[in-house]
Amino acid sequence: MSGGRYALMALGGCAVIALMFISQMGAGSVPAGESPIQISEVMTSNTATLVLEDGSVPDWIEVENISEKAVNLSGYGLMIEADPTDIYTFPGTVLEPGGYTVVCADGNTGLGADHAPFKLSASGGNIALIGKSGKGVDLAEVPELDRDQSYARDVAGNWQVTDTPTPGNVNNITKPEETAMGETVIRVQPGAVEISEVMSGSVTWFADENGQYHDYIEIRNTSGAAVNLAGWYLTDTKERLTRWQFPDVTVPAGGYIAVHCSGFGRTGNASHLHTNFKLSSEGGDTVILTDPQGVSVSMVEVPLLSADQAYTRMATGWTKTMTPTPGAANTLEASAYSANAVLASTGSGVYITELLATSSKSSDWVEIRNATGQAIDLSGWGLSDNANRPRKWQFPQGTTIQPGAYIGVYCDGIDKVSDGKMHSNFALNADGGYSVTLSDPNGRIMDRMFVPQQYTDMSYGRMDGYDGLRYFKSVTPGEPNGGTTYAGRASTPDYSVRGGLFTTGEVFEVSLTAEPGQRIYYTLDNTDPDEGSSLYTGPITVSGTTILRTRVYGDDRLASYMDTQSYLYDVNNGGGTVYTVSLVSDPYNLNSDEAGIMVKGPNATKTYPYGSMNRGANFWMDWEREAHVEIFNPDGSTMLSQECGIKLHGQYSRAEAQKAFKVIARSEYGESRFKAPIFSNRDYTEYQSFLLRASGQDTDKTRMRDSILSGLAAGTSVLYQETEICVVYLDGKYWGHYNLRERINPACIAQFEGWEGQEDDIDLIKANSNVMQGSNETFEKLLSYVKKAKMNTDEAYANLDKAIDIQNYIEYMAIQMYTGNTDTLNVKRYRNKNADGKWRWVLFDLDWAFYTDTNSVSRWLNPGGMGNGKRTDNTLFIACMKNDTFRDQFLTHLGERMATDFSAKSMLDKFEARYDVLEPILGDHFTRWKLKKDNYTAKLRQLVSYAKERPERMLQFLKYSDDLDLSKAEMQKYFGEAMKAHGLTYDKIKKP
Repeated sequence: MSGGRYALMALGGCAVIALMFISQMGAGSVPAGESPIQISEVMTSNTATLVLEDGSVPDWIEVENISEKAVNLSGYGLMIEADPTDIYTFPGTVLEPGGYTVVCADGNTGLGADHAPFKLSASGGNIALIGKSGKGVDLAEVPELDRDQSYARDVAGNWQVTDTPTPGNVNNITKPEETAMGETVIRVQPGAVEISEVMSGSVTWFADENGQYHDYIEIRNTSGAAVNLAGWYLTDTKERLTRWQFPDVTVPAGGYIAVHCSGFGRTGNASHLHTNFKLSSEGGDTVILTDPQGVSVSMVEVPLLSADQAYTRMATGWTKTMTPTPGAANTLEASAYSANAVLASTGSGVYITELLATSSKSSDWVEIRNATGQAIDLSGWGLSDNANRPRKWQFPQGTTIQPGAYIGVYCDGIDKVSDGKMHSNFALNADGGYSVTLSDPNGRIMDRMFVPQQYTDMSYGRMDGYDGLRYFKSVTPGEPNGGTTYAGRASTPDYSVRGGLFTTGEVFEVSLTAEPGQRIYYTLDNTDPDEGSSLYTGPITVSGTTILRTRVYGDDRLASYMDTQSYLYDVNNGGGTVYTVSLVSDPYNLNSDEAGIMVKGPNATKTYPYGSMNRGANFWMDWEREAHVEIFNPDGSTMLSQECGIKLHGQYSRAEAQKAFKVIARSEYGESRFKAPIFSNRDYTEYQSFLLRASGQDTDKTRMRDSILSGLAAGTSVLYQETEICVVYLDGKYWGHYNLRERINPACIAQFEGWEGQEDDIDLIKANSNVMQGSNETFEKLLSYVKKAKMNTDEAYANLDKAIDIQNYIEYMAIQMYTGNTDTLNVKRYRNKNADGKWRWVLFDLDWAFYTDTNSVSRWLNPGGMGNGKRTDNTLFIACMKNDTFRDQFLTHLGERMATDFSAKSMLDKFEARYDVLEPILGDHFTRWKLKKDNYTAKLRQLVSYAKERPERMLQFLKYSDDLDLSKAEMQKYFGEAMKAHGLTYDKIKKP
């Protein structure tokens, strides 16, 4: 037998003594100094605190040497009261003074000498430390613990339950009232050391000492002196700030250190530190860096990241599109060193040379080169835009690439071979932030090319003589890369004072800075800056409304995106109650006859409205122009500042003096999303586009009709356009009151329904059958069905339910009917063929609602169409109302809303609240557009009168409808509460 076995037998013989010890002794009752070794921490329900290399998460017991001398643990043992026959004996480990050792209580002794033959219970129990004499020398009476809680001694030796376990390290137990550690709301005090990069789905970045890839967190020392991180902490949750502790490791001045988030908890190799936690591939982690004093100095909320995508801190904020640079500066220069890391490790002679992700002339494509001296069979090799799925698309059998040759794959999602050309099952994303990988038939990644943001008609790839990846002005499929190339794009400049709201008398200087060696050009007349503009040489003085537009140029760099700062003076934002929007574009884009989107131009027709869509006046053309948009919060702070595209929006309102705008984020201008919570009643944090609407046909009337009436859909399943009130400045000139609105398009629909990533799967129809995207085929089949079917059957209702979201249609129709909207052709509906496939409706453009005293009940139920010229097809609603179940549901819903949200009181409250917001800013608006307040007041009175009269008028239309033929009992059932809310009885409702 081995010595360990003899020792185990000896300890086993003392089990009775140990049990007596357990039964007689209380925790912590060992006299001070009697034993140099003590149990210092226990975890009985480990799920993530200590993760072994095989991925297992054992419970554990920590033992500490509290003496001033080294102690050989040979002869010491651990046992649990629940099973005293299985005793763990320590190997001949020498524990230094103040040192710790951790024993895994997983019952799996085959995994090593530090694994006990027993397990621990989360419900608690007694654990004894047995000395060399076989007598008990310490006892831990462990209570019931939650997941990842530990039972640990504090500095006084007293046991406490803690949410900050520290296996193998000094216990850190503090009282909540004495520290911010552990609190849910974290107050960050930024310091010299910060989190600079995070990756939560590494497949090919930052291999550890064993060549394995893990998530990572990068730390940067921004100071001019080295910083020792001993005693600092990293965590992935606000609930446990001291989850992992840095060892004695130093970050040099201006230096970086990357830490593997493997869960292994290894700290022995300063070049490859491993935290005891992993990051979630689903996003949502909060990574926090805390100093030894318990002060959180840096925090970042990690978004959802794709495989091999880093979240990187740049001077302008965090981005997902920067090439990962773990352990190095977040710069283009640093990224060059990692560009060929995978290729170097595999030694593959077949690799990716060039790709084109956005083209005005062709599909996306990826080019592969064989740099070896022999033909290579690519059958079964994989090409992918997702490093987690390296064989997402496979080269067809028989695909061979000859020595020195190139082979191309069109990345257009078609997934076929046509005319000898290969088409993959994916397309490239110009926004970047992912890796294109080439893998062998076994799925081993042989080459990886990280794709940052891409630019139209420019390719990206490798070039002989350069370490990193390059942008190519001239694409060269099938040929060596060359010509004019760039390492990347210059960044926009930093401003000592950014745009905002100012008052007369404020005078200041704006200083601009860019990367060393780069040049800043600027304009103050709204024109686009270029190298012919003013070269920045010193501070710019601002004393009144000023529009500063800039662009940066540098060697080996594409010119930066344009940038704009609006310094607006004496803005009337309602005393800090409404938003301020500054929209800036080159005057040529707005007002020139050749390209101006705001003017009639040379081809306008003679009479109002001077043309029609894509015919006649410039403002009827579907032209898009580059611009810059800034949104300032009511308190004057900046919500958004971004380059964008603008188009005019609407129909006849294009011919009005105050025009509406579509504001669109596109990658060609910088970002493909507006990353701002623009609408306070939505929980979205970014948008693809939005509208600046001048109230459409209500522009010279109430300026609130559409936004309030469409807002009646709030709280229902019907998609509507949210509203924020704002004042707009166009090229620095006051442009009046606008309604900031959501824009209805596939991106907006996907956001509302939770269909992000499925925008292309959406069928979107305008009016009766105008296909904006996808197909109207299933709706046409539905109409054909309801025209022939017997609708008052359960089968018919079931078939309706398969084709449309019935509740959604009921909610939509109730609003349309009650508001008396006459412009019903201006409507949209949609469905997602890959979701439930049901049609749903969008409520928008109610400029002509609450306007005419229309019997909308009759109009919707009379066959032959309704609305202007009876052009709106009402076939579906008439058919639905023939079904008793649908009819009951619709009338019940309509009655409930007429008694509440649609009531006169509710509507008047809404109008009054909006007027209170508008009134302080309307004077300036009337002056700007030469409008008379008396006219506005008269129109507002009409709207108020309509709201007061509409409930009774609707009850009249319902009671005397020949199509509905409602009995007195039915009127009472469906509309009794609505009558009561308006002081009416059945008998008081007279024939209209």
